[in-house]
Amino acid sequence: MSAQYMLHIYEGLTEDDIREFESSTFGSPYFNFQSGPYDADKMSKNHDRIANTPHFDVGEVSWLKAGLIEDPDRYISGPIDKLSDIFPNSLVKDFTVITDEVIDRVKEAIGVTNQTSYQLEYLFPLVDFNFLGE
Repeated sequence: MSAQYMLHIYEGLTEDDIREFESSTFGSPYFNFQSGPYDADKMSKNHDRIANTPHFDVGEVSWLKAGLIEDPDRYISGPIDKLSDIFPNSLVKDFTVITDEVIDRVKEAIGVTNQTSYQLEYLFPLVDFNFLGE
């Protein structure tokens, strides 16, 4: 079992928007167990705003298997490993700003060999950086 590794470009969103969205996500630095009643309409609108930001699937990864079996090379592909260095966990407060240097690092990361059996067919949009409108 694996998960999709996705990257979102939080264009036009503020930290307050993300804080609101992540406030009910266990493990998030914004998680607030005592935040009061859950507002489903507000959460849904916020989710829609984030879902509509430029984003793309990179490919499959299994962080859990890599941690439990202690064999990251088998469950985390080279490109995703490098991309996760560039774009740390989305649940942290410091988001990566897209610069020319970041774009060069991404191009280098997608050139790394995929040594896993997981699919990475979604790397092609990264090559052209279509998600940035370039």
